[in-house]
Amino acid sequence: MANQDLLRIIRRGVAYWNRYREESVEHDHWTKYPDLSGADLRNADLRGAILGDDFSVGEGSKIIVVNLKGSDLRDADLRGALLRGTSLGGARLCGADLSGANLEDAHLQDADLTDAKLVGTNFKVHSALRANLTNAILEDVILPTEDESTFDISFLDLAMSSNLDKVHATSQPFIQGYLSRVFDYLHRPSIAEEKGTSRITGGTFAHFSGLVEKIRSINALLRTETPPQNLVKVVGIITDELIRYLQKHPEELFNIRPRQFEELIAEILKAYGWTVHLTPATKDGGYDLYAISKDISGVASSWIIECKKYKMQRKVGVDIARALYGLKTDLRVSSAMLATTSHFTKGVYDFKAAKYDFELRDYNGVLEWINNYRPNENGRLYVRRGKLILPGNPEYCAPGASS
Repeated sequence: MANQDLLRIIRRGVAYWNRYREESVEHDHWTKYPDLSGADLRNADLRGAILGDDFSVGEGSKIIVVNLKGSDLRDADLRGALLRGTSLGGARLCGADLSGANLEDAHLQDADLTDAKLVGTNFKVHSALRANLTNAILEDVILPTEDESTFDISFLDLAMSSNLDKVHATSQPFIQGYLSRVFDYLHRPSIAEEKGTSRITGGTFAHFSGLVEKIRSINALLRTETPPQNLVKVVGIITDELIRYLQKHPEELFNIRPRQFEELIAEILKAYGWTVHLTPATKDGGYDLYAISKDISGVASSWIIECKKYKMQRKVGVDIARALYGLKTDLRVSSAMLATTSHFTKGVYDFKAAKYDFELRDYNGVLEWINNYRPNENGRLYVRRGKLILPGNPEYCAPGASS
């Protein structure tokens, strides 16, 4: 529980806090771990705050690091803050700006860094196990090198965090490069000899195999090229990066990569309660998605779905429709669906006319789906005048509001 006297001091401002801390350390008035655990510091201006060890009081002096376990630091401004050695386990750092902050040897296990900004941040942390990095921005982050690992910091600490595949779109190339280095590092011949003796994954090598598999999977998800042939992923969440990009550039719906279009269709169907599987991007099986739907009575139906990401002027022809329907028959699945960012030729509509087990979704149909998609109970996507509108756009109307 936070020390209320310390909480009142830090709320008086960074200058007052830093001065109080310096005087207290100088006169040996403080304990080693001043307690601000569970403190409510939402939206606090903590720029340049000294909350960790600054090594400024001379050799042999007490190390002073603040205990911020479980603290609420949502949307706090921690730019340039000194957090070296600080305990931030389970802290809520959603939306916090940690640009330029020093997190060396900090404890971040189970911390929530959703939407946090880490630009130029020293991330040589003691532990980031299960730290949530969903939509976090990581730019010019300072990490330990492969050969810099010690008992306190490790090159692999960032890899032990959660949701690396869901970092902000601008940070995905950085994460992919880092994970490629991690994968190579874990396969060094010398690493096998270090199992159980080196602090590679937190004191032991017990999670070695799991970490390798995790890195392989995340790298596949982030890769802009084709993922491994054997990758079949059950879609669990929407690609937030794609949606945020379309929010700023709705016209880019026609310029997204084909794989992204497949993922978008998969998530939309999942939002309707379907179970959806993405086939490997390198497949040549004639379809992109395999899905199971259930009607209101609970009866399940199987689907194969082909997604064609075409320019508006390029229509999908009847040959593709015939091939997909023929594959449906060969595989003995219930139904087939053809979805596209463009439109279908008259021949496709004629072919579909008498087939109840063959569905078509053209550009307008996909926009209708997007219109009905609800990423959470408080939000939705919709289209106005042919343009994708998302929460945050000035033209956005909240659910239930008149448009």
